[in-house]
Amino acid sequence: MNVNPHLILLILSFLTDRHQIVKFNGHYSSNRTLSTGAPQGSVISPILFTLYTDDCRSSDPEMLYIKYSDDTVIINTTNSNNRISKEIHSFAGWCENYLDLNTSKTKEMLVYFRRGQPTAATLEVNRQTIERVEEYKYLGTTIDHKLTFKTNGELILSKCQQYLFFLRKMRMFPVQPSVLQAFYKSFVESNTDLQYHALLKSSEPRRVELRIARSFPLTSPERPSHAEEPAHGYETDYRF
Repeated sequence: MNVNPHLILLILSFLTDRHQIVKFNGHYSSNRTLSTGAPQGSVISPILFTLYTDDCRSSDPEMLYIKYSDDTVIINTTNSNNRISKEIHSFAGWCENYLDLNTSKTKEMLVYFRRGQPTAATLEVNRQTIERVEEYKYLGTTIDHKLTFKTNGELILSKCQQYLFFLRKMRMFPVQPSVLQAFYKSFVESNTDLQYHALLKSSEPRRVELRIARSFPLTSPERPSHAEEPAHGYETDYRF
């Protein structure tokens, strides 16, 4: 790698000889020197962690690694129990040299669309059986084993209804319409926009009615028109 040696020295100075003190109820702990990790809140720390885990990848073309910070998902598109077992053990071996693998938080989910559950051997990592689940929450989205996103849609609706309750309470006070609109866009519309396509994939068609004040001119030009939406999806209806 053609890296400027001054940059290497700068990163080395950034990561070494770091000290930590804990304050609790006015009392201070002893000074400890940190030998691992990168400071949280720093712009360069996520970049360094990405470089650190860059070689964590599969040699199998039918295995896909999705990495976000320290959360890793392995997607297997094969029907071979031996290949997925070999891949999991290879990943666990990589973690032994670089990171600690928390097997208690590691889950397995089989995605299938038939009525009967497919036959698949249970996975074991470090002599611990990996729990098999039908739903898993990853990066704020609840994914189910049939990819219906039903539970995910219900959670979003429940969250939006709570925010709309607070919005209605705020309207009882002399709050500027611009503040109410900012609240709506920050807490309600941000959730529906982020999960919009997941909402459209819900297996049970439901109508999402977001009742807001008449003074809120809400537009979402990035969204597809109703003509482009599937017949069995979520439909957002803004009522003024």
